[in-house]
Amino acid sequence: MLRDFFNGKELCMSINPDEAVAYGAAVQAAVLTGSTDDKIKDVLLVDVAPLSLGIETAGGVMTKIIERNSRIPCKTLRASPSPMTKAAYPRRILRECSMKPSSFGKDDAEMREKVAARNNLESYVYSVKQAADSAPEDKLSSSDKSKVNNPATL
Repeated sequence: MLRDFFNGKELCMSINPDEAVAYGAAVQAAVLTGSTDDKIKDVLLVDVAPLSLGIETAGGVMTKIIERNSRIPCKTLRASPSPMTKAAYPRRILRECSMKPSSFGKDDAEMREKVAARNNLESYVYSVKQAADSAPEDKLSSSDKSKVNNPATL
C-alpha cells in the first residue's frame, strides 16, 4: 500500500518501521545534547512546522501565517489593516439588510437540519462498517464485507 502511495518507488527496508520513530527520537536527542559521535556528525536535522499555523480572521476564515513544512524558527511579517477601519455601506444595502432578518431564522433552521441529517448519515455509515468488520464469517460472508467496506460504484 505504501509503495502505491509513493508511485511505485521501492521502500527502504533497512530500518524496521516499528523502530523508525524511536530512531528519529534518539538522533534528535543526540543532536540536542551536542553529542559528537561519528555516527551523527554529518546528520542535519531540520525542525519544521508539521501543520500550517494561522489566525482566525473576519468571517471565521483562517489566514495562514506560517505554511506547513516551514523551518522553525521562522519570521513572518504581514501587513494588516488597522482594527479601527470602518467600512462605509450605502443606505440601500443597510435598508435591505434591516428588512430581511426574519428570513435568517429560516436559513439557520434549514442549515441546522442539513448538518444534522449529514451527521446522522455519517454515523449510520460508520456503525454499519463497524458491524460488518466485527461480524463473524458465518453471519456475513467476506464478499458481503467487501461490498460494505468498498465505496459504491455506478
